[in-house]
Amino acid sequence: SYGKIWNHLLPTTQYKEAAWTYEKGIWDFGAMILFGMALLKFGFFNSRFSRSKYLLIAVAAITTGLLLGWLRLHNNQLTIQDYTKYIDKHWIPYDFFFPFEMAFTALAYASLVLWLLGTGPLNHLWRSFAYVGKMALTNYLLQSIACTLFFTGFGMGYFGRLSQYQLYIVAGEICLLQIAFSVIWLRYFTYGPAEWLLRCLMYKRWLPNK
Repeated sequence: SYGKIWNHLLPTTQYKEAAWTYEKGIWDFGAMILFGMALLKFGFFNSRFSRSKYLLIAVAAITTGLLLGWLRLHNNQLTIQDYTKYIDKHWIPYDFFFPFEMAFTALAYASLVLWLLGTGPLNHLWRSFAYVGKMALTNYLLQSIACTLFFTGFGMGYFGRLSQYQLYIVAGEICLLQIAFSVIWLRYFTYGPAEWLLRCLMYKRWLPNK
């Protein structure tokens, strides 16, 4: 039931929204936001480099990020096996380089996306993603409603019953449906329904949407 799932997830939710957010989350998020602002100021997102350079940056950054991730997981295993022995031989925490791992990995993904955006045959695909982005609030709400009905007991009750690959299939189906819905909707309307309603509430009057 919804109540059982609520009680099951409540400790994790409380920890994530309280202790983790203020101990680590706000610093992680803040650092990545500042990193993104610096890249924007540098012109990174305005196709400043050639496609070959974006690909080179992506390969170098993902290699560095994966190596740092391997080091973190390796040292984490050592702490689990014998924490006293680890701190005797290592002068830094096992996750000391995690912020750099995040930064390099994010840079790699951003570079890869910018490299792919220059691929002409995929322009129609990028345009469909742009439609989804123009209806971000609507799609967020629809996705939340669909997943709630699919997973919880008052819906179809699939919470905890799917394997990892089955979850990927569900996520892919939802994405395809939202892409199709966004493309069709924006052929007839300027804004998504939730975006249009929000604009009406902001301006305190009914606005045209055709």
